[in-house]
Amino acid sequence: MTNNWQQSKLGELVENLDNLRVPVTRSKRIKGTIPYYGATGIVDYVDDYIFDEKLLLVGEDGADWSAYANTAYIIEGKSWVNNHAHVLRVTNADIDFLKEYLNYADLRQYTSGTTRGKLNKSDLMGIPVNLPPQDIQVKVSTYFRILNKQISITDEIIKNNEVLKQGIISDLFDKGKNNPAWKIVKLNTITSKITDGTHRTPKYTETGVPFLRINDIQDPEINWGTTKYISPEEHAELIKRCHPEKGDILLSKNGTIGITKIVNWDREFSIFVSLCLIKPDHNQVLSDYMGIVLGSDYLINQATKRSKQGTVTNLHLEEIRDFDVPLPDISEQEKIVATVSAVNAKLFSERRTKEKLTALKNGLMHDIFNRKVEVN
Repeated sequence: MTNNWQQSKLGELVENLDNLRVPVTRSKRIKGTIPYYGATGIVDYVDDYIFDEKLLLVGEDGADWSAYANTAYIIEGKSWVNNHAHVLRVTNADIDFLKEYLNYADLRQYTSGTTRGKLNKSDLMGIPVNLPPQDIQVKVSTYFRILNKQISITDEIIKNNEVLKQGIISDLFDKGKNNPAWKIVKLNTITSKITDGTHRTPKYTETGVPFLRINDIQDPEINWGTTKYISPEEHAELIKRCHPEKGDILLSKNGTIGITKIVNWDREFSIFVSLCLIKPDHNQVLSDYMGIVLGSDYLINQATKRSKQGTVTNLHLEEIRDFDVPLPDISEQEKIVATVSAVNAKLFSERRTKEKLTALKNGLMHDIFNRKVEVN
């Protein structure tokens, strides 16, 4: 590749406008239509503005500064910015190129603090930036703008389908309330067991039996390559009390509540206390139907009201057992599962599309910014 890239410090490419920022506490904000920005994006809307131009914001504290984390973002038009985001007027570079460059870079090396972390102004302005000629900057930013648009469209499709899914479920439940064939029952009356995982941290091993926690059930598929493992001997002890099996349902109950996962695999595993294990009575309820109910706003609203607010959100087993569950007959459950499954299939497809687009963009960022490919 040609050697016409030059390194500059960020401070040589931008004008810092941090001194113009004005934080306003929530109680003193007057509602309006003008975006009020913080470390990671819009946090509110107000009735007045500080800036009225295209600017680059970078999180000062409360942000994620790791590579590919979208720490930097562009705002345009009338805006108000608080003191959690640095405000930069880009003067000597293409603003879109600079945004992508900063989002590609791992900026954690320039931050201070161990808990919340902070990217100080002096450290920010000293970040080294490798710049190609202006025309190449524009070409690169155009590539990424196209990809960003495709990712944004996919995000919107996912969001709309999530809303559609909850709307379908809500409509079905509303109709069920007026249907004498439906019943409202307590969760523990349609299950054979409701328990949770071990209350102590096990001894992890390099290989063995997977040990699942909340973060392991958040994606559509379990990534068995990233789970923790425990010995077969410890697993044998743990399943005497809590033995997950195919057809059971996992429900997160500590920290983040309401994440569900139907056990649709035969592989042995154990779980931590943050997960609740629910064994449906299959004579009364389908696992897929119960999974839909437990993942619905109908149940999440109950969980939110019942959860204990302390250092983390926490649901107790007795509260979960007392959940109200709308219960039609099995044939009606099958119809509901089929309807929701069609939306889930669309969601799965769009999420895979987003993953591919994101991987494509990240790969291009790596190759372009490391000058492994030539842009012409």
